Amino acid sequence: MPNVPESPSERAQTPVARRSLSRRWLVAAIVASALCAVVIGLEFANLLSLPASAGDNERRSPEPRQSSLTVAVARTPGGPGEWSNWARIIKALSDELDTPLTVRYLSKEDEAAKVIAADEIDIAFVCAHHYLDLTERGVCDGVATPIINGSTMSRAQLVVRAADTATGIDALAGSVVAVSDKSSLGGYAYLSYLLQQDGRVATDYFSELRLGETQEQNLRDVLSGDARATVINSAQSGSLDLSGIRVIEQSVPFGCPPVIVRSDMDPELRARILNILVGLDMETLLPPGSAIEGFEKLDPAEYEFAVELRGACGHHADE
Repeated sequence: MPNVPESPSERAQTPVARRSLSRRWLVAAIVASALCAVVIGLEFANLLSLPASAGDNERRSPEPRQSSLTVAVARTPGGPGEWSNWARIIKALSDELDTPLTVRYLSKEDEAAKVIAADEIDIAFVCAHHYLDLTERGVCDGVATPIINGSTMSRAQLVVRAADTATGIDALAGSVVAVSDKSSLGGYAYLSYLLQQDGRVATDYFSELRLGETQEQNLRDVLSGDARATVINSAQSGSLDLSGIRVIEQSVPFGCPPVIVRSDMDPELRARILNILVGLDMETLLPPGSAIEGFEKLDPAEYEFAVELRGACGHHADE
């Protein structure tokens, strides 16, 4: 880099003065970052319009608390770029129901089904795996499936860097592969499914099999050369830059992560929830460019291949 000569005022500053100025700039930057974080947090909270705590309600009004519903968010399609849009959808659902919704974010996907089954969860946004488990156990019923980029269906895709010469999973023997954990049908399950077609086992086939990171982190590892391949889900990758990767295997379509409700919910309330979701005007509700295009009534037939993937991953057998 070329040397830039100092101005007369810069040459006049002592080392102590320069350090003092640097510290002031550092403090200013930290304060500005903290303020931005607070503003973003408040804006997101306002967007959700979550109900106040019991203590707040008691202080504000002596009237009885309005009944509320609890919504668990374990998996939503569309990727990180759609998180704020799902908040808008939940708020719209609350407004149309005229009922406060208490939102619980279930960050540990492998424990989400247990939490939904054990706690009083009324509505849940879940992955296909949890939908299968919870409906088969009689805990929840499927209600609606999101339409992502024109379809209620998604695919699991095995990808490598665009310059990689691999044309299928057979070329990856002895390679480093990074995928999401066993509770994700779009990660370890699809990898296991592909290998099991020829009687092979994922843990023995690769030189290293990394489990548990997010789809985004696994993609970064592939693009940086830290891993040779990963598995992504087409419904989850809409907001990601995929220009540097290439699909070498992909599954048959199966249903996107759906919306479910507890099985003993009042039928009239269940019907209202479905009608509200299907009737949402996404063009008005969401900003331009969103991959979320609406909802359709859930069709169990769309999740038939998801049953095969769940069997391949072995996670279901361990529950």
